[in-house]
Amino acid sequence: MLKWNETDVMTCLEVEPETDTEGHGLLYIYTIIKHGMTLKLAIWPMDGDIIIDLFQHDVHDAIFVMKIIDSPEIKYFNLITPSSPPSL
Repeated sequence: MLKWNETDVMTCLEVEPETDTEGHGLLYIYTIIKHGMTLKLAIWPMDGDIIIDLFQHDVHDAIFVMKIIDSPEIKYFNLITPSSPPSL
């Protein structure tokens, strides 16, 4: 099971997720569209699986795909206005 804070991810990405129950549990999908690119972040918290897809407009297939399987945790560090250094 993934340790994460949904509010931290929304704060970082500045977008609310769509939710779905696809196959193996609850799925959160965050979609960010900027500068002719679309970033899709899919999170399955029960499995700890994360998929990141990057698309260029007018190109059907993703130009970048990363799959993180069985991740233990997602952490958000605001490096623009840090109140203290992040602890690892």
